[in-house]
Amino acid sequence: MSIEIFEEFPFGPVDPRDEVDQFIDQTFNSIQRLEVKDDESFSAITHFYAESKRWEKKLDAFRKELNRPHQEKINAHNDAVKKVLDSLRAIQELAKAKTVEYQAYLEQKKREAEDMAQIFGEDVCLPEGGDRSIRGEKAVAYTRTVRDFRIVDLSQVPLKYLTINEEEVKLAIKLGIIEISGLEIFENKVTQLKVR
Repeated sequence: MSIEIFEEFPFGPVDPRDEVDQFIDQTFNSIQRLEVKDDESFSAITHFYAESKRWEKKLDAFRKELNRPHQEKINAHNDAVKKVLDSLRAIQELAKAKTVEYQAYLEQKKREAEDMAQIFGEDVCLPEGGDRSIRGEKAVAYTRTVRDFRIVDLSQVPLKYLTINEEEVKLAIKLGIIEISGLEIFENKVTQLKVR
C-alpha cells in the first residue's frame, strides 16, 4: 500500500510519504484483525481513525502545497483560453442565428413563389429552402426536425416523468421544515466518527 503519487521536490514542503506509508503498513492489518468487543478495543479503533484523519489532512496539505504553483499557472491558462473560447462561441451562436434567419428567408421566398404559381397558374421557378441543406464555402447549414416538449398542464403529467429536487427538500429539512405534503420526513440514525 505504498503511496507513489508525488514527484520528488527537494526544495518543497516536508515530504510525509515515508511516515504515512509506515503508518498504513502498521495499521491496516491491525485494524482488519481487531474485533471491537470492549472499551479497550473501541478505544484502539477511535485511535486508528483519528490518526488516519490526521495523516489525511497532512497529506492533503502536502499535495496542495506541491500543486499550488502549477495550479496558479493552470488557472491563468484556463482564464486566458476561456476568454478566447467565449468569443469563438459567440461567433458560432451568431452564425447559427443568421443561418436560421436565412433559412426562414428562403422558406418565405418559396411560399411567395408557390402563391404566385397558384394565382397565375403558371410554373414558377421555386427557390430552394426549407428542410434542404445550404452549402457555404466552409460549412453546411441544414435544418432537421426534432421533437421537444413544453408543459401544458402539470397535473396531467404522469408521475414517472416528474422528479423531486432532493437538494431543495434536504435544504428545507435542514432549515427546520418538518412537513411537506406528499413526503414523509423522518429521523434516521447515522453513526459517525469525529476526531477530537
